[in-house]
Amino acid sequence: MSDGRFELNEATLYVINEIGGHMPGGFFIYQAQEPETLIYANKAVLDIYGCRDLDEFKELTGYTFKGMVHPDDYNDISSSIIKQIDESEDNMDYAEYRIIRKDGEIRWVDDYGHYSETKAYGGIYVVFISDITEKRQQREYDTASRNAVISALTNNYNTVWLIEDVVTEKCSLFHTDMDDVHSEAIHNALSHAKYTETKTEYVNTMVAKKDRDRMQEQISIPYILEQFKTKNRFAVTFLRALKSGPRYYRIHFGKVYMPGGKIGVTMGFIDVDDEVRQERTVEKALEQGRKAEEENRRLMKEVQSAAKLADLMASVSSLMTNMPAMSFSKDAKSGVYLACNQAFAEYAGKNSPEEVVGLTDHQIFDRETADHFVEDDAKALSMDDAYIFFEDVPDATGKIFHNLQTTKIKFTDDSGRLCLLGLCVDVTEMTRIKTAEAESKAKQEELEKRIALQEELLKKEK
Repeated sequence: MSDGRFELNEATLYVINEIGGHMPGGFFIYQAQEPETLIYANKAVLDIYGCRDLDEFKELTGYTFKGMVHPDDYNDISSSIIKQIDESEDNMDYAEYRIIRKDGEIRWVDDYGHYSETKAYGGIYVVFISDITEKRQQREYDTASRNAVISALTNNYNTVWLIEDVVTEKCSLFHTDMDDVHSEAIHNALSHAKYTETKTEYVNTMVAKKDRDRMQEQISIPYILEQFKTKNRFAVTFLRALKSGPRYYRIHFGKVYMPGGKIGVTMGFIDVDDEVRQERTVEKALEQGRKAEEENRRLMKEVQSAAKLADLMASVSSLMTNMPAMSFSKDAKSGVYLACNQAFAEYAGKNSPEEVVGLTDHQIFDRETADHFVEDDAKALSMDDAYIFFEDVPDATGKIFHNLQTTKIKFTDDSGRLCLLGLCVDVTEMTRIKTAEAESKAKQEELEKRIALQEELLKKEK
């Protein structure tokens, strides 16, 4: 003892031996100066190395720290320890390395060391070690599993960028499956020091001209942070300029909580050209359907208008011709067609309206379809208002089915005869498009779930 502090020397080594013998974990001391000879190692250290006694341990390791470490790990571990001690105010270090047991098995240990100076031995390291092989294997398995899931999720995208910090704007390329030409362009964009410069070059070189001003704003840091105030992810769609022709792409933005309280952003780029063009086709078809429906309603109101009824009935054929949908009129008593337009004539398998006039449903369609039409006529004639309904019926061939929105209303012509006016809008394609739209929406919701999972995994990994 000196100055009230414990001094390690040969005379006090027995105290270390007594304390070390009761420690549950590995504990050893070695000299910092080469050849890093051990001063002490407790029984737990011998057990970790699979040695029955100190003699076997000395034979296995040469009783040096270098002999304890796997030869492939020693240089890196030694340099790391020295660097940590130099940078630590408390002279502490931590390392993980492999060892080779007496039976040849390779195991992993963690090493908590402390450096100090002694009069008897000079610089020494006091070290606590434990076997972490199973723990490390589990950690490596968990990391590999997370990486596999993240890889599977990122493979949904053509490219993934990572903004590591929205303050410093440091960004990197996380994933890409683009060809060499496109990959080179993206790497060039990401070579800049800050994200703002990166996105500016990307927009100017990769985005179609008509979308550039919008994209410069919508993928900027201020815009992204504004969106993150109310949601953790959002998407932006744009038209990308490619040599093969313009294609629609979408960027999915995800908020990531990075180490140190930093906010990061994932940006997943995906080709959605087919989806966007289908959506626009759906929108166009729906708009056309709405306009046709509005026009039919307008015409029906004109038919029901007492002020215009006489003029309209004076020229039923003219009315039929100008209807945007299939249209016809019948004699309510006999069911004979009085007039129709060209669209209905074609549905009835005839070349012109003249070939339909004078026939009944049973003379045009199969019995089941004709009975269905006659039954609906009876319902319409029993009502004061228009009878509007949907029906799936075949055409005159009996092979091609149509989904129709049908309107039937009774009226009296200028001779006092009770008649029936019918309007049919073919909504077959519209129904198909709506079904496709629902399926597309379901796919989008599934992708958003995957994005949320990817963000969670990235957050855990960081």
